[in-house]
Amino acid sequence: MSQLKSTVVNSLQQFSRLVPLKSLLMISGQPLFCPFYHTISNDPLPHIDHLYQKRSVAAFIADLDFLTSNFQPLDYSGLVNVVNGAKALKEPHFFLSFDDGLVEVYKVIAPILTERQIPATVFLNSAFVDNIALMFRYKASLLIDRLQHSDKDICLAFARMLKTKPDKSSLKAEILKLTYADQPVLDQLAEVGQLDFEKFLQNSKPYLTTAQISKLTDTGFFSFASHSVDHPLFSGLTEADGLSQIAESLAWLEQQAFTSEKAFAFPFTDDGVGASFFESAYGELGLELSFGTAGLKKPEFAGRHIHRFPMEGTSLAGRQMIKGAYLYYLVKAVFGKARISR
Repeated sequence: MSQLKSTVVNSLQQFSRLVPLKSLLMISGQPLFCPFYHTISNDPLPHIDHLYQKRSVAAFIADLDFLTSNFQPLDYSGLVNVVNGAKALKEPHFFLSFDDGLVEVYKVIAPILTERQIPATVFLNSAFVDNIALMFRYKASLLIDRLQHSDKDICLAFARMLKTKPDKSSLKAEILKLTYADQPVLDQLAEVGQLDFEKFLQNSKPYLTTAQISKLTDTGFFSFASHSVDHPLFSGLTEADGLSQIAESLAWLEQQAFTSEKAFAFPFTDDGVGASFFESAYGELGLELSFGTAGLKKPEFAGRHIHRFPMEGTSLAGRQMIKGAYLYYLVKAVFGKARISR
C-alpha cells in the first residue's frame, strides 16, 4: 500500500466512528461484504509473526459480533445464487473465508463458527495440505525468527549470501524481498542458519490435514476451494502456468472429494492479471467464481470475480475497518475507481 493510500485509509478508519454503518450501506449500494483472514491465534506463530499482525481470538469474536449484528452470513452456494441472479440480497450479507488452509481453522476457528452457525470457505494450497511442504513466505518468516535468536556468525553468513549489511534490520528487509522464484535461496539460508523446514512441518504441523478437512466438511459449515498449488504471485507467472496452477489444485480437491465447487482465490493479489486470463479460467477450466483481495470493490466479469477485504495487519477494531472500507469505497467511487480496469 502506498504512503498516500495508507494515510487516506487510516484517516477514513478514524472518521468512520462518526458515521453509522446503515448509512454507508445505503449510500454505497453494496450489500455484500467479504472479509477474509489467514489465521486466528493468541499464541506465537513464528512462520507468520514476521509477515503481518494476526488477529487474536478476542478480536476475531468482536469482529464476528459486529458482522452478525449488521450482516447476514452467506455460504458459498448462497453466494453462487446471488451471482447467478437466483437470490437477491435484500439485506446486507457477509461471505467469510480463510486463506492457506492453516491448522488454526480446525483448532481455533471451527469451534467458534460452528457454535455461532456461521459458514465459511477455506481456500487451500494443494501442495501444503498434510504438511508436505511450506509456503515460501512462511519460510522467510521462520528465517527472520531464527535471525533474531542467532549469533554474529550467522548474521555474517546471511549478509554474505544476501549481499547486504550484517545488521538484523537490513537482513530482515532483504529476506522479505525474496520471491517465489527465490525459494532455492531461502533453502540455502535455512541450511546456513541450521533451520530445518521439514522438522518444523513435522513438529508444528502448521497446515490442515486431510483428516481435519474431512471433519470440517462434515460439520456442514465449511466448504473448500482452490488457492493454487503452492501460492505464487500470479502476475509473475505466464498465463499457461497460472491456469495450470488452478487446474491442478482443483483436480486435487475433486480427487480428495473435499468439494465439487470450482472456485479459486488468488494468492496475494490479482493485480497485474489481464482479462484474457479470467476469460480462459471461466471458459477452459470451467471456473465458477474467483476472488481477489482488493477490498470493497464492484465485482468483475458479470459478478463472477469478487473482491475480499483483509481483516488482518492491524490492531483496529473490526467495526472501524469495515466502516472505513465503505467510506474508502465511496471516495473511490467519486473518482471512478470503485471498479478495477484490466
